[in-house]
Amino acid sequence: MSGGFFEIQRIKQPRSNSLLYRVIILATIAICFRVAAADAAPFPRQRIVFPFVPAAAVDGPSALRFNPAGLAFDPGFGANYYHTFSDSSLSGDDAAYLSLHGGGFGVEWLGAGGSPKGRAYSVGMSTNQEQAFAIGGSYQWRRSDDPTQNKSHFWSYGLTWRPTKTFSLAVVLDNYNRMPVSRVRTDREYVYSAAVNLLDGRLMVGGDWYQTSSQNLWAGTYRLGASFEIHSGLTAFADIDRNKDFFIGGRVNLANVFAGTHSSFRHNGRYQGGVAYVGLNETRRKPVVRMPREVVQLRLSGEIPDRRPPRHLFGASPLTTYEWTALLDKAASDPSIGAVILTIDSPKLGWARLEEMRRAIARVRQTGKLTLAYLGGPVSNGEYYLA
Repeated sequence: MSGGFFEIQRIKQPRSNSLLYRVIILATIAICFRVAAADAAPFPRQRIVFPFVPAAAVDGPSALRFNPAGLAFDPGFGANYYHTFSDSSLSGDDAAYLSLHGGGFGVEWLGAGGSPKGRAYSVGMSTNQEQAFAIGGSYQWRRSDDPTQNKSHFWSYGLTWRPTKTFSLAVVLDNYNRMPVSRVRTDREYVYSAAVNLLDGRLMVGGDWYQTSSQNLWAGTYRLGASFEIHSGLTAFADIDRNKDFFIGGRVNLANVFAGTHSSFRHNGRYQGGVAYVGLNETRRKPVVRMPREVVQLRLSGEIPDRRPPRHLFGASPLTTYEWTALLDKAASDPSIGAVILTIDSPKLGWARLEEMRRAIARVRQTGKLTLAYLGGPVSNGEYYLA
């Protein structure tokens, strides 16, 4: 399927699945509010600097770092590579992160600037059977020249709620296992996050509140950020923390490929360094340069469920009716697509859902784009009606 992409829609689930899912959500929240001993402290974890994304808004490979629940919101393949640099040298730490079908894997190569050399390996999984909710977990294991860091490991859990395309909330629990330092267990770390998308998604505003399990909620710290698409495919970023240190950056998209940089400054304006990154995504993004118009070929065949079946690590689940209509709407609105060729090969659809699909195809034709439908299998009244 060429040019495949879709946005996740909220789909109503049977009551039994819905109840079970809510029980899991409540259990996750209960875990998050378990309190550690008052004399604990956070684990002094060595980490690569990442461009900030609110935990409620993150998806794709970087979700493995900020909130594993976000892996479910971009199920296509994604690969990101990061390289840090300081104010005096281009040498720095490196990281590579991958995601696919709600799973993620990452490696960080640490040890720049005289810090102990080491590696961190992360894996994660996420599911969002109810569409608006996603729950995820990740595990990280570290190898380091620093005895404290060496063989340390961490479990993290995340919960994201996106009731609409404009608003999202998230809770993340990091270091759930309270990795010990000198036989003393360290704090669990909590992140409470919110984000809103405005101006048809061109403007995102959000922030994270950070608290450890031995802190009072209001003793925590925060980071606020915003991104704005100043031109098609060109996005500017800015964020600030409680110490008034600030960060600015930008990203350029070329459809499925992007590149960007994010720089850090002290509150007095002193430059501290930054991170440069490149990425590849199956999900198409608005390009900064108009590419040759493409022809999208889609095949509508076999079982098309009304709701998404459980996600599997290996192999993609079939698209639902809602996801097919969203896919066609994307094809209608994407300026880089000039034509849609649809092969109709005995899809298993009732008349009501055939009507939904027919209206979605009509919306593509109304844009003036060439839209062709071919009958590729046994033909019935439903296939004729859809074509």
